[in-house]
Amino acid sequence: SCMDGRALTVGPYSQDRDAGKGWVSNHFARGYKLHAITKQRGKTAAWRVEPLNVSEKKVAAELIPEARPRGILLADGNYDSGPLYELAQSSGAVLLTPFKKNAGRGHRQQFPARLSAIQMWKRKGKTLYKHRTDIERRFSQQSSFGGGLAPLPPWVRGLRRVNQWVGTKLMIYHVRLALREEAA
Repeated sequence: SCMDGRALTVGPYSQDRDAGKGWVSNHFARGYKLHAITKQRGKTAAWRVEPLNVSEKKVAAELIPEARPRGILLADGNYDSGPLYELAQSSGAVLLTPFKKNAGRGHRQQFPARLSAIQMWKRKGKTLYKHRTDIERRFSQQSSFGGGLAPLPPWVRGLRRVNQWVGTKLMIYHVRLALREEAA
């Protein structure tokens, strides 16, 4: 399984009160973020839309119990948090993120699940982590067809409407996946 977030920005002069300001690629922007956990074959196990200023770690703490990933859960360095490693382990997964050079060697108490993930990273983490790009491909595939999850249109403003719009686009994507599997 893979976990990541995708920015859904609004214009800088938008009057959308629910849109938050956050870091997007190499600059600050206003808007929302789709947080998701995907499983094999591109199926979205759990997702949330939150303003851009909501922490990915906070949303991940809600998504992991809902998605109940098994095996390895790959995520980027934004999800490197002791409590998330423990939460993933309690649901039957091993959270694996890139670590800083001296990870686990500080003078703060370390979570056991994080320490074991650090050891796994040292043994075969970089090889496994190459599969994390799978969620990037899924986000791209959700956008690359007519009716897909393209940038937010001007009439989709407010968290409730953005949630409805994203949910509809994800349903269309999953129907498209099912039809492709059926045809194969």
